[in-house]
Amino acid sequence: MPGKNHQIDKNSEASTEKKPSQRRVKSKKMEYLGAVIGNLVLFYIVNHLMEWHIPFITEDFYKVLPYMNWSIGASIVANILYIFFDQKFIHLGTMPVLNILSLLSVFMLFKVFPFDFKLVGLEILNQVGKILLGLAVLGVIIGIAVDWYKLIRNY
Repeated sequence: MPGKNHQIDKNSEASTEKKPSQRRVKSKKMEYLGAVIGNLVLFYIVNHLMEWHIPFITEDFYKVLPYMNWSIGASIVANILYIFFDQKFIHLGTMPVLNILSLLSVFMLFKVFPFDFKLVGLEILNQVGKILLGLAVLGVIIGIAVDWYKLIRNY
């Protein structure tokens, strides 16, 4: 009766496989964990840039560092929260706050502009960098508006 054995094996294999929803949940948790690890690496880099004496980063970088640390730190906390509580209302509530902290960080980078590419012979990057940071500020503002709309629409 090879047919029956084949069916039993097939059923036992199916019972040990994870359901698509379980795989999706595990995948999301791994995504959040990856975001935590990535942000921890970014936090380390940002806080050690001045020690590495990169020629185009000026002493003014210290003026923007607290804003960057708040933004990165809040993202780490939010992603840890998502690992344990992955509900829509938590995402909707935290995203505007994270984007406001990102806006503050990017705006301070734009305002202070702690870079001087003249020192490495790429003076044009001073203007390009300011333009790109200005566009990033605009993009984050749009993201904040979208997040507030989603929050209000859903609750």
